[in-house]
Formats: sequence, structure tokens, C-alpha cells
Amino acid sequence: MGRGVGRALWAHMVAALRARDLRAVTLDAGPHALPFYTRMGARQIGEAVSEVDPARRLPRMRFDLT
Repeated sequence: MGRGVGRALWAHMVAALRARDLRAVTLDAGPHALPFYTRMGARQIGEAVSEVDPARRLPRMRFDLT
């Protein structure tokens, strides 16, 4: 953490998805990763139930690629 790897991976993902003319990406984030995705420009659009622990709620995030 703190070395820019996550940011580099995010930039690579965004470039690959834009090259495919996609308009948005939706993902379920770990609660502790929410600040990272928010810094990357994603916004929370709801919650999802964890497949591992049904009692756990995960932030559902959307990032617009346009």
C-alpha cells in the first residue's frame, strides 16, 4: 500500500475498458477499500450482500468511463 500499484492497476483497467467503448464499470468493494475507489472517482450506488458472509454488506460502486 502507498506505492501506487493500485492506482496503476486502476488506470490500466480504465484504459482497457475505454478501448472497448464501455461506458461504466460497477463493482462491489470491500468496506475498507471504499476510500480508494472514491479517490479514483467511483461513487457508491448501493450495497450488495457478500457471497462469503451473507450478514456482511459491501458498497456497490460505479465508475463512469465517459
